[in-house]
Amino acid sequence: MQDKGQVEILLGRPLRALILEDDPWDAELVVASLRRAAPDLKFEVLESTALFRQRLEEVDFDIILADYNLGGWSALDALEILRQSGKDTPLVVVTGALGDEAAVECVRQGAADYVLKDRLERLPVAVDRAVRRKAYGDEVARQQEQIRRAKEEWELTFNAVPDPILLLDEQFHIRYANRAAARLVGLEAAQLIDKSCHEMVHGLSEPHPDCPYERTLATGKEHRADIVDTRHGKIFDGITSPLHDSSGKMRGCVEVLRDITDRQRAEDSHRQLSAQLLRAQDDERRRIAQELHDSTAQNLAALAMNLARMNLEADSLEPQTREVLSESIQLANRCMREIRDFSYLLHPPTLDEYGLASALQWYAEGFARRSGIKVDLNLPDGLRRMPKDVETALFRVVQECLTNVQRHSGSLIARIRIVQEPEALFLEVADDGRGLPTAAQEMGQTASRIGLGLLGMKERMRLLGGHLEIKSGSHGSTIRVDLPLREAVR
Repeated sequence: MQDKGQVEILLGRPLRALILEDDPWDAELVVASLRRAAPDLKFEVLESTALFRQRLEEVDFDIILADYNLGGWSALDALEILRQSGKDTPLVVVTGALGDEAAVECVRQGAADYVLKDRLERLPVAVDRAVRRKAYGDEVARQQEQIRRAKEEWELTFNAVPDPILLLDEQFHIRYANRAAARLVGLEAAQLIDKSCHEMVHGLSEPHPDCPYERTLATGKEHRADIVDTRHGKIFDGITSPLHDSSGKMRGCVEVLRDITDRQRAEDSHRQLSAQLLRAQDDERRRIAQELHDSTAQNLAALAMNLARMNLEADSLEPQTREVLSESIQLANRCMREIRDFSYLLHPPTLDEYGLASALQWYAEGFARRSGIKVDLNLPDGLRRMPKDVETALFRVVQECLTNVQRHSGSLIARIRIVQEPEALFLEVADDGRGLPTAAQEMGQTASRIGLGLLGMKERMRLLGGHLEIKSGSHGSTIRVDLPLREAVR
């Protein structure tokens, strides 16, 4: 048998025993037998049902030891009273003689064990086993209660989230759905279980083409995507996060659908407004350039012609007057050249008439002549025509980049390279200068001219679905543009 200290060690305190016995001598034998295993035993001896009921209400005992025959009532009656009290204190039947049928009935009614009085050396073992079993049951119940509360708290939290949340298995079947997901489809959450996500949520026979879960299945990592849901007329920011079992194997995912319809509409409106503003800016540049060319430049040309006619009779003028006339002719010619250059810089007519390649060649030559900076222009043979807004945006990017090279980099060379593929175009402008300021690289965090210019380039590319990247250091800067060609080039 276990050593006699086991019961005390198990409880960490004296054992509390209630003894139901109508024979004082037998009660003393029971107590003596228990004390061999539990020296600090605390006990009470009762023989009436009334006192038994009372003490059950007043005290939580560790063990109840009941004689089978108690003079007017029995251990079976004690078991019924114990059951009615709601207590789960283990009861061991201690009796002088007990037939097999009576023993079976006691156990069936809930007795933890039974011990014959002529075998009381077995009593500590039976008590220890009963107390241990009770302690184990209490611990299991406590853990189950913790699990129940944790599950309840998890469900409350899960259902409190306003965004639809779905737990999916590897076949896109819904294993759990919160209330927001159920509200989205107009069903109870239980009705979604084991149904396919794409069918219940999006009304599709196959996974939604924008759903990020397929990428999560392939990579085992979190992915997100904008999901355009035509069934509900909404746009969701869909995030799928993998779920792994204890061995680390992926068993499904958590999918969160955040309604970004209003935000997306606001962004679309902002994008449309930005596009309209840029188009208006380009149209205004084109109008001013046309006005300068057709009006101001023509007036200056007429003035130069008049001065030239006057110069034919310069011999009859005073020397000082002839000098003023000569200077006036030079000023008029210079103004015509500057107006013509300014007009072309505002909007080169070659861009509309002959396309991006011709406009860049003309601009690069003029820029090199005016600035003294060498321009290395690398264009693909037969650069095809693109939509007007695309060619205008690319020209403005090159124009802004070269302006920054002249004003800020100190480089003596600028390199322009374009690669055109069937569905994308890549533009790169690089220099060997001192690099861009950090604020400028962060796209206009200050109101500096260079920051605003880069911000304008980025916005032009964003409106066309492209991406602009800046790499800058002490040995130069490189601006790269990656632009998808959504419309066929000509």
